[in-house]
Amino acid sequence: MAVMSNIFSPAINPPRSRIKNITFSTPSPSSLTLSLPHPHNHLVILAKEKSLCPSSLKLRCQCSKEDNVAVSTTNVVFFLLQQALPLLFQIYQHTKMSKIKPRKEQSVTFDDVEGVDSAKEELLDIVMCINKHEKYMKLGAKLPRGVLLVGPPGVGKTLLARAVAGETEVPFFPVPTSQLVIHDVNIIDAVRVRDLFQAARKHSPSIIFIDEIVVIGHQTLRQLLAEMDGFDKDRSVLVIAATNRPNLLDHALMGRSWFFRKILVGKPDEDGRRKIFSLYLRDVPMEEDKETVSRLVASRTPGLVGADLKHIANMSVLLSIRRGGRVVTSDDVLQAVESNMKNDL
Repeated sequence: MAVMSNIFSPAINPPRSRIKNITFSTPSPSSLTLSLPHPHNHLVILAKEKSLCPSSLKLRCQCSKEDNVAVSTTNVVFFLLQQALPLLFQIYQHTKMSKIKPRKEQSVTFDDVEGVDSAKEELLDIVMCINKHEKYMKLGAKLPRGVLLVGPPGVGKTLLARAVAGETEVPFFPVPTSQLVIHDVNIIDAVRVRDLFQAARKHSPSIIFIDEIVVIGHQTLRQLLAEMDGFDKDRSVLVIAATNRPNLLDHALMGRSWFFRKILVGKPDEDGRRKIFSLYLRDVPMEEDKETVSRLVASRTPGLVGADLKHIANMSVLLSIRRGGRVVTSDDVLQAVESNMKNDL
């Protein structure tokens, strides 16, 4: 009487891992006795599991026919393809990464960033280091390895990084962390980071920007720090990283002055919100005075950040278009403010 009926293929499955049948008395003529190391020991173990006498058990395996072997082989090939496809895709992504090219950010400067005055002032020191790099080198100074921007989402960390690149007119390498985060294939992670820094050095002086750095894996982080450690001889590449979760930062990031400066980018106050909204109304045709409307919006949007105010400005234009208007009115703006504040509750 068979008590197990899992499909077994001697050509593929390990003998001990898959046992076709355990039979009582004499095996049938169509069966094939397995050649296992120490078969008696296997029978003793199986007998204990069934609370039977070892002498009453005989271990046998049904012969694998050609069609069974073919099916098993197909399953194995399909399984291997399933495992290989993600790796092939990651290698393809790595190939794209190895051809990464910088972009210029001259169109974005500190004039395009408002509401974060203290962060701008601190970053001006970095801009001076890059713009007067040779002078600083002659005096024995070195370009810092990295700068860490810390602040809640939407306050303008990415915009600040772009503005630094725009003020210095150096190549800018914005790197989404999705391109550095690859699960289970750490070697690809490290290769991507290495290729990124090779491209940055080729176009040096340059800036690498890594948004939400806390999500990158340990292996990727080790390679990142190793590349930054190589800046000692010629610090011509600046790494600007950003995060809104400083409590999750790896301690290695803050050691040995990898990021020599940690800059807090907080939410704007009322005057900061006024400046930000005025910036977003710069190219918007308004019926009323833009400064008056900006003050009104700033007074009614406590706690909002630059991304929220940008959304309000865009929504005001859409509301004006929806009603068939040629200019944006204060009513359009206030309606957009009210809608945004309700969504934030």
